Amino acid sequence: MEVNCDLGLGMQIKRHECWLAAAFLVVLVAAALVYQPALKGPFLLDDFDNLGVLKHQVVDLQSLKSYLATGNAGPLGRPIAKLSFLLDDNAWPSSPDSFKRTNLYIHLLIGVVVFAAFRLMLRFRLTPSAADWSALFIAAFFLLHPLQVSTTMYVVQRMTQLASLFVMLGVALHVYWRTKFDAIGYRELIWMTSSLGVCGLLAILSKESGVLLPVFTLVAEATLLSNASQGQLFKRWKWLCLIVPTAGLMLYVAYWPSWLASYDNRDFSLSERLFTEPVVLLDYLRAIVTMKVTGLGLFHDDFPVYSDGLSLRPALSALTLVTALMLSVLYRKRYPVVCFGVLWFFAAHLLESTTIALELYFEHRNYVAMLGPVLAVGYLLYAGLRRVSPDVAQLAPLLAGLFLLIGSLSTWGYAKEWSSLDRIINIWAMEHRDSLRAQRSLAHLLAMNNKPSEALDVLDDTYRRFPHDLSLPVISQDIACFFDLPRRYTFEDLVHRVGEHKVTDGLRVAMTELSRNILKKSCVDEAEAVHKLLKALPNINKSGVPRGLEATFTFLDGELYLAQQQWMQALRAYLKVEAILPTVGSALRLSDFYTLLGDVKLAREFLLLSEKRNTRRRDFYYKYSDDQFKNKLRDLDRLEIEALRSNPK
Repeated sequence: MEVNCDLGLGMQIKRHECWLAAAFLVVLVAAALVYQPALKGPFLLDDFDNLGVLKHQVVDLQSLKSYLATGNAGPLGRPIAKLSFLLDDNAWPSSPDSFKRTNLYIHLLIGVVVFAAFRLMLRFRLTPSAADWSALFIAAFFLLHPLQVSTTMYVVQRMTQLASLFVMLGVALHVYWRTKFDAIGYRELIWMTSSLGVCGLLAILSKESGVLLPVFTLVAEATLLSNASQGQLFKRWKWLCLIVPTAGLMLYVAYWPSWLASYDNRDFSLSERLFTEPVVLLDYLRAIVTMKVTGLGLFHDDFPVYSDGLSLRPALSALTLVTALMLSVLYRKRYPVVCFGVLWFFAAHLLESTTIALELYFEHRNYVAMLGPVLAVGYLLYAGLRRVSPDVAQLAPLLAGLFLLIGSLSTWGYAKEWSSLDRIINIWAMEHRDSLRAQRSLAHLLAMNNKPSEALDVLDDTYRRFPHDLSLPVISQDIACFFDLPRRYTFEDLVHRVGEHKVTDGLRVAMTELSRNILKKSCVDEAEAVHKLLKALPNINKSGVPRGLEATFTFLDGELYLAQQQWMQALRAYLKVEAILPTVGSALRLSDFYTLLGDVKLAREFLLLSEKRNTRRRDFYYKYSDDQFKNKLRDLDRLEIEALRSNPK
């Protein structure tokens, strides 16, 4: 006899569902509590670039359009994510508290959707009760895992969160339609297509990885839902809406010639990425399964890069992953639960862990990817316990609860570390001594805390171990100048030895800060030496630097001349930038400069050239809006009229 729970007001539900709801509520409360310490934490790294565009404030429709059209948030601009930031503040600087709290709310909401999606999917293969409790375990693991802290409490990763939210919502709705309709006709396919399209669009406009929604849906169809009814009409729909988009994405990442040029700005080549990523993926799996906090964080540039694909670790890693992938495809119907978990993980990493010239290692790539391994490992462990004894298998809920308790305590402890900038940067620098980014961040933190000598010591020690990184002595010079300390290097020596170094990701930022600060403090008399260094930097590599980097160094040279009011030298630098890499920005910069000089004719010429380039850009996301060009043209018209009035002849 079915026992019910009385909820009052004449409402009753099954006791099983009552316990399930209560347990899920406990999980949500626990997840909210373990993240509380981190809500007091600071903004970090890319938060400043992405939220700094709020400095002009968003107060009306015009400022909203300008905000959405400004920044560097990917080819589509990620407008959904950017709009969500306005829930927390419409200006900059701001307090991180509200931003982090909203991220936590989104994390909890995704947990609810994950629970709903897996509850529906697993009912195709497990009993309703087993499916419900398995879905609860997966959602709890997702919400409480320490690996999720770097996504949930890193404000800018709201882009990843929102894309994940809409992807999971799209999967959940697809499975819901599959359970709702016994026979699938045109009307039912309209509902399925609409949910796939709307959720997919919202996901893509949050972050480009949202394009993976059809891939995730196909994984579910090929495994857990493969025993569901499929008429000819649905099969044609599946080919058109799931298989074709998935194949298109696979061809997109497989066409490696299109990615070669983008590796000019990386410290590794395409082949090195392909050799290294299998090792990275297995390290992700290690982090997911062990739930260890040590080594987690935002700095993973110390991960070893492999140049030889036949060396032991990359070869074994690639063999392991290829074998798992092939077996999962071949046995997807025989062992659907385990194969779903494996294929889900691969689907999540299809874009960001293959050929595209992105960073080698980022924890946020596992935000939804971990759902697959959690299901597969949990299912295998439970099956193993059942093979030992059904009585032993009854301990599974207790073991799962104990495992989640340990994970929750780890997450709470890790969240406490995220509450303090001083604490988290020191921990990351200690755990990642070979991470140049971690050591640079530590040096900046020490300088910010009025400990410049300690900062210079950190830079010296790191430079001794990594003598190829020119950013380290450049940062040292910048800090020494700011605090009027004895210089540990000379610009003349750095210019002479520039060819001994390599381009690293910190050099652009270091030179930008130095060129902006050199005129403010005790090193003002060394500005000419900085000009020489900027001019020498294109020779840092024997094969030369990428055009974009050369243009950046030349632009900084012009900006420094402009700050010194050396107009002609600044103009020569800006014209050289236009010759090296003609862009919307380079032409617009020359237009502004000629406006400053009072040459309205040339200012108009370069403004029109800039506008022409802007309209020809292939991406949908324009840095400059039409209104910006119209305003500048009106300003030039006004200047021209004023010039004619003052000089009628």
